[in-house]
Amino acid sequence: MSFQNEEDMASPVRQLPNELVEKINNLTEFNELDRIDVFEELSKIFSLIPVRALPEQKKKEKSPVKWGWSKACIERDEFNALDYIRNNAGVACGPASGVIVLDIDHIEYFEEYLSRNNISEDFKKTLTIETGSGKNHYYYKYPTDGFVYRKHQEKKSVEIVSGHSMSVVVFDVQGLGSQVVAPGSIHPVTFKFYRIKNNLPIGPAPEWVLNLCRKESVQDNAALPLEEDLAGTKIKYCYSAQDIPEFEDDEDEYSDSSPQRRFKLHFDNSILWGYDKHCDKISHPAMAFKEGVYLAFPKSRRSYLCFDLDYADSANAWSTVGLPEPTIVIVNPQNEHSHILYELKDPVYWPCGSNDNKIRRKPIEYFNAIRFAYTDKLKADKDFTHVLIKNPFSGVWNTSWHDNSYTLKYLASFVKLPSKQQYFGNMKNGIFAGRNPELFYIARMWSNANIRKQIDEPSHFNSLLIYLNNYNSTKIVEHWPDRGPLDGDEVEERAKYVTEWFWKHKDDPRYNRNMKNYGVMKLAPIDPSLSGEEREKVVKDNKLLGTGYTHTAKARNTDDVLRKTIDKLIASGESLSDRNLSKSSGKSINTIRSRRDLIIDYINSKKSQS
Repeated sequence: MSFQNEEDMASPVRQLPNELVEKINNLTEFNELDRIDVFEELSKIFSLIPVRALPEQKKKEKSPVKWGWSKACIERDEFNALDYIRNNAGVACGPASGVIVLDIDHIEYFEEYLSRNNISEDFKKTLTIETGSGKNHYYYKYPTDGFVYRKHQEKKSVEIVSGHSMSVVVFDVQGLGSQVVAPGSIHPVTFKFYRIKNNLPIGPAPEWVLNLCRKESVQDNAALPLEEDLAGTKIKYCYSAQDIPEFEDDEDEYSDSSPQRRFKLHFDNSILWGYDKHCDKISHPAMAFKEGVYLAFPKSRRSYLCFDLDYADSANAWSTVGLPEPTIVIVNPQNEHSHILYELKDPVYWPCGSNDNKIRRKPIEYFNAIRFAYTDKLKADKDFTHVLIKNPFSGVWNTSWHDNSYTLKYLASFVKLPSKQQYFGNMKNGIFAGRNPELFYIARMWSNANIRKQIDEPSHFNSLLIYLNNYNSTKIVEHWPDRGPLDGDEVEERAKYVTEWFWKHKDDPRYNRNMKNYGVMKLAPIDPSLSGEEREKVVKDNKLLGTGYTHTAKARNTDDVLRKTIDKLIASGESLSDRNLSKSSGKSINTIRSRRDLIIDYINSKKSQS
């Protein structure tokens, strides 16, 4: 498997066809046929390999499916659609694809690297792929200058707390023996597609990139080395957004019934983690537990009640206030603040996207009520999200483990739970558990009132962000004088989340009944010069008109639904009984009976037409 000339080593790849780019960027669902069609088109341009999309084992996310896959870096395999069923595609970097890829892992540190080395932004003038985690892959031509260009990983030593440093991956250069997830693939954690961000012609690799990964030269007629040819040479292959080192599974480190083992089993196959509270990394659990300083719990369930105690000597606060012994106590040795966690015998499942309508609400309400009472008794941080915690396996913290797990009922026996009216009425009465809940509530109320005024999603986001920034700098400061305003990033994140949700559901009949439909009645604006009493009278009159309009609109909608239901039943030959009308239309029997005259008139009109 040798190359006779340079033309064989890297077939020219200029620019992706616009039709293919449109296909990739229009993918919205995990549709096997559409994705395989995209991969087949890509295989005519790059050397593709199947990689895992939805792994069931640790350390397997985004990893190649086949053993010996790196041969595809030098020689293309024939495309086989069956290989890509339930799998993603990877671009094998090197001569066969004709590309070398700059893979950004940490945006902030990468920008520091560019500034420190006086590197211009010309490197962006090439084909750019946006990954499922929102970072970029920059594709360049693989050089044909007689040298081998392998993988290079750039790292930075970051001090987490005083005396403790971590090595952070800034970026990778993916060359011979590496692969990157191909556009059209789906991220195994975010479930977002890899898309074409900038469809420019693939340009030559910048010299600074080549200098990082240039290895030995290739002799004429000599085969390029593969992993089986490199005995004694250690090569790290790219299995994800950052290079994954080989961790030994610690199956024997803890017993199957230990609290440490149970904690690890609570997580999914991929964990969101970070070196600080901005968890921006996703990897298999072994890496997260070994390197992470902070971890994010799975969104779909709660197996732990977590509390953030922002005061010194808080590790034993549970004993002082008469609460049961926690399962995990994690202490910051610098200030003696702590996180305490109570493990639940049975997890509480949480609404998470597509399962919203399948989750039982009562366990969630019970869980929240207990959390509310414990937070109050422990004097814990009311802004704490109960999702992001200190990693108990990190050497940065002092951690103690206790082999305890509890039922919600047992935990509830130690506190007086708030009534539903008290707990759920707090927001309506302006009583909030913290700054984040208050801002979230305000964002929702503003969006309900203003969603119909916005022409598109960006305009809604910008208007909401302006409103929340103003509220944060005034009302939040007034309501929480001891804590001050939230960070600008938190406000922007809240505005983004609420905007995305409201814009997605603004036409959904399950949710949009609370969204005000501004301008539909074409009422004149209220004169700003009116006095208080006069203004209140106009507002009251307008509300009465609105109530009448809503009643008429609902009745008209019900009548239309009943007419369509009658047409459907007649077409299917079913009887027009009250029961059938109620079952097919979704309206109650009383509604059917109250519309008796309408139903009879419409049935008679259908008979006269026939």
